[in-house]
Amino acid sequence: MAYFHEVGSFESFLEWLLKSRMSFYGQELNLPWWFGLSSWNYAIFGLVLLSIGSKLGRNNNFPYNTYAFCLILIQSPLSFCADYLYMSEDSLFHVIDRCMATTAVLMEVLRQFTFIQSSLASRSPLVAAASVLVFLFGIYCFCQSSIAQKNMNRDSFVLWHFLWHKCPLVASIILLVDHKLAQQYEKDKPQSTMLFLRKRLKQLE
Repeated sequence: MAYFHEVGSFESFLEWLLKSRMSFYGQELNLPWWFGLSSWNYAIFGLVLLSIGSKLGRNNNFPYNTYAFCLILIQSPLSFCADYLYMSEDSLFHVIDRCMATTAVLMEVLRQFTFIQSSLASRSPLVAAASVLVFLFGIYCFCQSSIAQKNMNRDSFVLWHFLWHKCPLVASIILLVDHKLAQQYEKDKPQSTMLFLRKRLKQLE
């Protein structure tokens, strides 16, 4: 029974992944311009990753640059086309966007693990906690936007999907804050080491 349940779940997932029509197919949505603009927050996040990715990747093997280029050159344009330009139309953009977004979410899970490890090791645990909370909130927003689509609630969909698109922008700010903390940590580390050595020398004297 469990096997058939898994097959059914997998088939449902494939059906969702490969459908080229959204629930709003054929509807006059008149989506606001700022909703379309929010799709480019992935590109902003990608640019931030490119600017500090080489420093972030010193202590782990996460492909920051590859991930960043995918967000800038693929995810943002796809999201803009699928969620804004062709939202109410039968389009292959919906399929490609969904496949790419699923891959990006999996990549983001891996990035979260590496980010948490580095933040907890040398910086504030609050930054790591904020990063995880923003990611989980983003998943929650996406689920709420999917429910709004099924219920044909245009305004609720716009709100929740807009917030889903805003999460990469917040994640960019968290990354920049963490980068500043890392720089301060590297500056303070030699000083704290010297102070420790001086104290030890005085104790020995």
